[in-house]
Amino acid sequence: MKKTLSLTLILSLIFILTACGQPAQPLTFFLISSEAGANQDRQSVGCDEFLAPVQVAATSSDLDTDVRVSEALRSLLSADPSAYGASLSTATAFTDGYITLGPVIDQTVGTVQTLIIDLATAEEGGLSGACDAPRVKNQIKETIRANAQNSPFLIRLNGETRQWECFGDESGECL
Repeated sequence: MKKTLSLTLILSLIFILTACGQPAQPLTFFLISSEAGANQDRQSVGCDEFLAPVQVAATSSDLDTDVRVSEALRSLLSADPSAYGASLSTATAFTDGYITLGPVIDQTVGTVQTLIIDLATAEEGGLSGACDAPRVKNQIKETIRANAQNSPFLIRLNGETRQWECFGDESGECL
């Protein structure tokens, strides 16, 4: 009886220590590169630019999808591209604080568990040229996809999905 209890206690302790000792999966966010890269499979964002994945260590031990996505987006919005390579850059809308991250919520939409990502734009600032909107949209969407663990997601800008869909559209048709 003592041996069984001791063995059970030891196995439980090993299981707990193993589970708690797992390092968090790295987070991925995307910067902009003017080079396609050696593997030539980087996604183009237009303007002869490509998405370049950057992996960073997660600072939170919380592995919930909403926490991972939030942390990855915060890494993107605060990234110093020069720390990752001379050929990398990011949208000026991030560096000048024009776009900020609100809450990332995991909730049921209809019958589907969905991540809702809230972004906001500042009163001052804006996009700097025709290439900034595709940079912003692609960097954000791909950062979410890379960390959402196949969860469906919805992006709202200033509280509305339509504002995100129309972000950067200068055609006059997107109202």
